[in-house]
Amino acid sequence: MSELRRHYFLDEYCIIATERQKRPTDFKRLQHASKPAKCPFCPGNEHMTPPASAVYMPDGRVLQDSDGHRVRGWSIRCMPNKFPALSPSPTPPRGSPFCVRAGYGFHEVIVETPRHDASPATLDDGEVELLMKVYAERCAHYLSMPGIEYVSLFKNFGMEAGASLSHTHTQLIAMPLLAPKVAGEMRAYGAGCPMCAVLDREADVRVVREDEHFKVLSPYCAKVPFEMWVVPKRHAASLQGLSHGELVALGRALRHVLRRLHDVVGDVPYNYMFFQHPSDGRYHMYIRIAPKLSITAGFELGTDVYINVVSPEDAASYLRG
Repeated sequence: MSELRRHYFLDEYCIIATERQKRPTDFKRLQHASKPAKCPFCPGNEHMTPPASAVYMPDGRVLQDSDGHRVRGWSIRCMPNKFPALSPSPTPPRGSPFCVRAGYGFHEVIVETPRHDASPATLDDGEVELLMKVYAERCAHYLSMPGIEYVSLFKNFGMEAGASLSHTHTQLIAMPLLAPKVAGEMRAYGAGCPMCAVLDREADVRVVREDEHFKVLSPYCAKVPFEMWVVPKRHAASLQGLSHGELVALGRALRHVLRRLHDVVGDVPYNYMFFQHPSDGRYHMYIRIAPKLSITAGFELGTDVYINVVSPEDAASYLRG
């Protein structure tokens, strides 16, 4: 089968080319960054990182490091990235005939657990619930900063997905502009929400998991094999718009489908990205999970059309088990 499929509501396309298909077990396995002699994210090595801006403790307290003191015995640790993409005190830009502005913003690392070899797929109920709470609170914290328009929350898992350290962690980049991806989606919003329409119309054959609060899709327009979208069933623009019960359900849904991905395809690299727009209630947030099972090559770079060798229908069937 070869089909040219359009995105649900954007002018984007993918090619579903199942005649090039591999079996799930044929995809390459994960290569982790080798564990350093001393991992800076492991307990006891807190001095190897910048002072943490938020340290979540097992008893529920949220503390901060100081220059001369590092909090120990933590559950989740949030700190400035040692090599930030954006800075709260940027160097003024050099003169240019083109559009340029200072690289103002914030870049934070969220160390999800003290356990070096853990991942969101292996967290227990309490750990994954706390992680979703931290995600929501850290996004809200940076959105309250002057001049910040958007917070990109994302995870790189595995070297091929961009992780330079194997200790599981999430990153957050707060920017002074709305992400062009979200701005492009907003242009498709009219009187009604197109994502709500997707949830109403999407066929069961592409549903990976569904509960009271979330539906996980292998989207009709999947750009990569085993791509998934985790979408709240109630219209919400951001993590801050979710109830406590919905955050708990989100953590469990995310953990479940990452476990299924591991069970079906193996220990593969992946990225997940949160798309949200808390300042515009018309937007419908979602999380995109993109396994790194294919190579972006000349055709994709030259056309922005992606070739996917596993149909979303087959992917959903595998992932449902």
